Amino acid sequence: MLSILLVEDDPIFAEELQNRLLASVGDVAGVHAASDALTARQVLAGSIPPDLAILDLSIPDREGGRPTMKNGVAVIDAIAAQAPRARRVVLDRTSYLEKSEKDNRTPNLRGILDLV
Repeated sequence: MLSILLVEDDPIFAEELQNRLLASVGDVAGVHAASDALTARQVLAGSIPPDLAILDLSIPDREGGRPTMKNGVAVIDAIAAQAPRARRVVLDRTSYLEKSEKDNRTPNLRGILDLV
């Protein structure tokens, strides 16, 4: 069974990605979601190391904080230290969002699901 850590501060995108992962991957032990660097490090410390980590590079350090790439890099370092065998997928807004007809943003997940 696959254990996934999802770090994304956009709740709509995080929910959509989580639903698609669960529907597409099949044998998933769980998706542990975090919306900021602090929560991601707490999840890492308190759970079985993830097999796969998908994270937004620009995330806040804590709930309500300002998103920066420095915070995402800190989570990548924590994953490398605590789950060295985990495959890591780093996202940025321009690579996984596409504009729809109504200018709503919808996730383009084909590349992510191919990696899982």
